[in-house]
Amino acid sequence: MDFWDLTKLLFRRWYLAGPLLLISIAAAGVTAYTVKPDYSATGDLQLVPPAVTPDAAEKNGHPRNPWADLGPDALGQAIMITVRKQDVVDRMVAQGYTDNFTVSMDGTSPIITIEAIGKTKAQATGTAQEVARLLGQAGTAQQSALGIPRN
Repeated sequence: MDFWDLTKLLFRRWYLAGPLLLISIAAAGVTAYTVKPDYSATGDLQLVPPAVTPDAAEKNGHPRNPWADLGPDALGQAIMITVRKQDVVDRMVAQGYTDNFTVSMDGTSPIITIEAIGKTKAQATGTAQEVARLLGQAGTAQQSALGIPRN
């Protein structure tokens, strides 16, 4: 059976093929009308190492920064855990942000990637910006807790 035979068969069985075609078109139209799009926003946050080496900081009377010894990936993982906590996510949702976001870090670079998916463009963008702000606050808090001064 080739394409021409199939076409002749459909025309012979028009009473079955016609309504099925109309039902398919109607279902596609209803789906296109009722399914709303999701919006995605992506942001990157770079962790910058301190300008002063740990040894020079100790010579100037400042405490040694253990995060500098461990590397930016250790600090990145620590602040990502802080932002992923359920109470932080619940607070963000109460403020109108989405809870559908991911925070990841490639182990070879000090860049944290944020991806947020929201029902509106503003919600997705706002969530990515809020997560970046919270990550920055968490990084400052992690270092302030150890008495490390800001550069």
